[in-house]
Amino acid sequence: MPMKTGIILHWTAGRRDNINRIEKKDYHGAIVMKDGKAVYVKLNDYTANLGHCWQRNTHTIGIAVCGMLEAESKNWRDHGILPSQIKEMIRVAAEIAYIKKIDTANIMTHAEAAVEDNYFSEKWDLARLDPGIINPALAVKTGSKLRQSIRDIKLKLMDGEKKVRRIHYENRCKGEIIK
Repeated sequence: MPMKTGIILHWTAGRRDNINRIEKKDYHGAIVMKDGKAVYVKLNDYTANLGHCWQRNTHTIGIAVCGMLEAESKNWRDHGILPSQIKEMIRVAAEIAYIKKIDTANIMTHAEAAVEDNYFSEKWDLARLDPGIINPALAVKTGSKLRQSIRDIKLKLMDGEKKVRRIHYENRCKGEIIK
């Protein structure tokens, strides 16, 4: 049975203001820079098996925010992720999920994948959205919060599409005589 396509949300563990060649190689979707703008890396081939998440690269789209170089859970140092980056990552994930028809239940953070696969102590990407103590339960809670935000935007996109279809249909039907 083929796997369902999903999205895994990351940080690059690099600088906030730069994408290096390894980061360009490992992510499919977008990498969000410190100014909150998304740089699309590989939009065409989401089936390529890239190295963004251990044992979960097949059929998953990797989206990342630039940052977290030398970060520790309680001290994010000079390259901690910013709220503007998280906001843009949520928007990009929602758009990709909408376009690719990905259920938001199939979106997770790298921290959640690490919890499920028992390597959370090594990878805690997006276990929380600010410096502080991390644990698996918080990682799941943060992932749920991000999924809800993605779901909300995706629903707005779907509502907008329905309105456009209805207006198009109404305009097409104007002036027709129905007997």
